[in-house]
Amino acid sequence: MNVWIKNTVGQNLYEHYHSFNGHTDQVNDVEFFNTTHLLSGSNDHTIKIWQLTTKTQTGQIPIGKNVNIILLY
Repeated sequence: MNVWIKNTVGQNLYEHYHSFNGHTDQVNDVEFFNTTHLLSGSNDHTIKIWQLTTKTQTGQIPIGKNVNIILLY
């Protein structure tokens, strides 16, 4: 999964931040949680939790079916 961030300097609007590897099937949704974590849902039936500063996976939630959308309240 490739994550791009908005570039505040220069003509390019976005720049590549990091490629997060871990899902074994298509990623359908991503959500930022706080300013430190990213959640990603996939057709591999999991939600993965990524720590943005270390760029590592810190958790996984097995869902048992495709994850098409993640809603945070």
